[in-house]
Amino acid sequence: KEKPKVKGTRSYTGQIYYVRTGFNRWLAKLMIIRDVNAFMKYVEAEHSIDEKDEMIRFQFIDPVNGYIELDMNIPQERSVKGWTLVPHKRPLRLTKRDADLFGSQELPIPPSCLITVWGKITDDTEDL
Repeated sequence: KEKPKVKGTRSYTGQIYYVRTGFNRWLAKLMIIRDVNAFMKYVEAEHSIDEKDEMIRFQFIDPVNGYIELDMNIPQERSVKGWTLVPHKRPLRLTKRDADLFGSQELPIPPSCLITVWGKITDDTEDL
C-alpha cells in the first residue's frame, strides 16, 4: 500500500542494473536519484547495462541526513542456492545528499552501491 506524501517532501527513484562481467557473473548496481530526466540521459549514454529491475519510488524519512541501506543479512523469500553475492562496500548505504548532488560538477554520475553476483551452476542451483 502506498503511503501518502508528506507536504514538502521530495520523491526519489532507485533502480538496480545488471552488467554481465563473465560467465555466470554479474555486477549489480543500485543507483538512486532525484532528477529522473538526468538519470535517463545517463542511462541512455551508458552502454554496458544488460538488464534492469523496476524503478522504485521512495522518500527519505530524515530530510537532512537521510539514507537508504540494503540489508544483506535478512532471510530470503526464496532459495539462492548456488549463488554468491559480494557487496563492494559495507554498509551498502546511499545518502540523500549524494542523490541531490547527482548531475552537478561534484557528482556527475549517480550514486551507487555495487554487488558482484556469481553462480556456480550445478544440478541443484536455483534460478534467480
